[in-house]
Order: sequence, then structure tokens, then C-alpha cells
Amino acid sequence: MSKSLNLVAFTGYLGGDPRCHTFDDGGRVANLSLAVARQKKENGEFVDDTIWVDVKVSARAGSTGSVDAIEKYLAKGSFVAVNGQLAQPREWEDRDGNTRFTIVVDYANVTFGPRADGGGNGGNGGGQQQAQPAQQQRAAAPVQSKLADDTDIPF
Repeated sequence: MSKSLNLVAFTGYLGGDPRCHTFDDGGRVANLSLAVARQKKENGEFVDDTIWVDVKVSARAGSTGSVDAIEKYLAKGSFVAVNGQLAQPREWEDRDGNTRFTIVVDYANVTFGPRADGGGNGGNGGGQQQAQPAQQQRAAAPVQSKLADDTDIPF
């Protein structure tokens, strides 16, 4: 048995709207196309190079909340963080007949980033946030440090 760890993490922008599907048994899947930027050196200068990652988020019947949220809140251009298991790359042919490969992440978890309209987490929706009960607002408030200043830190 192998003693390896198969875990990858990416942040990037969705290259298209999520493609969601519901199966006969009630399970759901969301397929995302994630653009991850890296820099490479070309002709002595650093240029952006986009790596495309296919992301698959699966949910069993009765616990489809993650796929439901992806479908409701994410759209093309949304910033997300993804972690999951690396799967076999997908091989395909481009318009010029060149063989290309796409990285594939299965069993993914998606964390929503800030929206472009400044409206909290999620996709590029209407910019209106639902009111939160006071108890939730208090829980989300930043925790104040009990230390008076940095000199109280024991290291």
C-alpha cells in the first residue's frame, strides 16, 4: 500500500459559470474551470502564464449544500480557493492539432473569495447581502486581543 498524500490547493478565478448537474439518486456535481496564474520567464522578462484546472465538487443526495451554494453564488470571474485530490490529467487536442493536458482535481472543497462588487463572499451577484441576526454579527466580529501590547508576548 502506498504511503503518499494526494492533496492539492489552488486559488484562482473561474473561467466560466459553474456547470451543475443533478443525478437520478438526488446527488449533485459542480464542474468548474479554474484559471491559476503563474509567472514564467520569456525573453528575459517575466510574463503571466495561465494554467487551467478542471475542478469537480460532488455531493451525495441529502447533503447537496456545497453544490447548491456554488450554483447560487459563483459565476465566471469569481475568485475561489480550491483543495482536493489530484486526478489523472485530461488529454485533449487544440484547434491546431496540438496535444494539450488539463489538470483535474476531484473531491474538491471550494472556499468563496471576495466578490468583485465588494458584497462579501460568493460570485458576482447583485451586491445585496442578507441581513444577519445580531448574534451572527457578534460572532463574526474580530476578536480583540487580551494582550495590552507586544511586550506581553512570551517569545
